[in-house]
Amino acid sequence: MIDLSFLNLFGRRFSDVDFSGAYLHGSSLRGCDFEGTNLTGATMLGCDITGADFSLADLTGVVLSRSQVDSVELSEKQLKQIKIVGE
Repeated sequence: MIDLSFLNLFGRRFSDVDFSGAYLHGSSLRGCDFEGTNLTGATMLGCDITGADFSLADLTGVVLSRSQVDSVELSEKQLKQIKIVGE
């Protein structure tokens, strides 16, 4: 597992990058472009993902809180892939 906790990645583009299994707790991912990115099994609790673009991203097993899910647009397929915890 890669620990990328508390990084400020504000507004960066990560098209086709592999973040599978990454631990991103508390990172700022506001406005990031994750189009086509593999985030399988990533833990993103406490991340600011407001306005992030997850179109075509693989979110299988990604852990998010309800408030995080409410802050971004996800497809029905992606909503079925993620694990929602808390709140």
